[in-house]
Amino acid sequence: MDLLHLVAPADDIVYIGRRTSRGEAVVTMESVDGTELGQLPNAPTGRDRWPGSVEWGYGGQGPRELSRSLLLHALGSAAVCHTCGGTGGMRVRAVPATPDGYVLESYADGPVPDADHRVDCPRYDGCEWGNVAVPGAQFFDDYVARWPKGGTGEQWRLRRSEVLAWLRGRAVVA
Repeated sequence: MDLLHLVAPADDIVYIGRRTSRGEAVVTMESVDGTELGQLPNAPTGRDRWPGSVEWGYGGQGPRELSRSLLLHALGSAAVCHTCGGTGGMRVRAVPATPDGYVLESYADGPVPDADHRVDCPRYDGCEWGNVAVPGAQFFDDYVARWPKGGTGEQWRLRRSEVLAWLRGRAVVA
C-alpha cells in the first residue's frame, strides 16, 4: 500500500538547517509565510541507535538520523506503524484457549509491559521503533550529504512538499 495517500493535505513547512556561532547544527521549521514552528523533532531510535543531535554535509550517523527525521516528519501520522501503533513493540498476553497459548497486541493505549511480556513489532516489511521504514539512506545520498558543512548561519532550506515529491519517486510502502 502506498503511504503517500495517507498524508493529509497541510500547509507546507520549510525545514531550515542553521549553524550557531558555536558550530552546532540546528534544524528549525517555519510556515511558508515565515512563522516559526519550532525545532524538528528527532526521529525515535532504538537503544543501540545514535541518540545525538542532527548534522549534515558528511557521512556520519548524525546526518543519517537527520535524513530519517525529515522523512518521518514530512509523512506525519502516515509514518506510524499500524501494526504496533507506534510503540515499536507488542504485548504478549497469555490466552490458554488459543493454538499458541498467547496473543500479541499493541500497547499503544496502555501501559508499557515489562521485558518478560514484550516483543519487538513483528511487522515483516519494516517497523523501525514504531515508524514505517523509510528510504533514509537514499535521501541522505540525494540531499543531506550534499549540504554544506562549514560556516555559520543558514545552510539550507527544504520544503515539506519537496520531501513528499521525492518520496513519490520512491517505493514507499506500508
